[in-house]
Amino acid sequence: IRSAEVASYQYQNLLTQPLNMSAAYLSRVSAGVIMPGHAYMQAQRVRRLWCEKILATFDSVDVLIHPADNIAGLK
Repeated sequence: IRSAEVASYQYQNLLTQPLNMSAAYLSRVSAGVIMPGHAYMQAQRVRRLWCEKILATFDSVDVLIHPADNIAGLK
């Protein structure tokens, strides 16, 4: 989803100024440009279902505790 949305936002820059993008960012934008529309729509459906399930979890849970490793670069 993110690659497709970034590609939509950066498409004109990709065409006119690709050398102003880092290699990693250029790769991400390019991946979004070639993503088929049906794949983007399916990803949106999955995201919506995932969000619904996560939100439903909080109907019976007040706090969700999850371990974190090296959060914010702290050691």
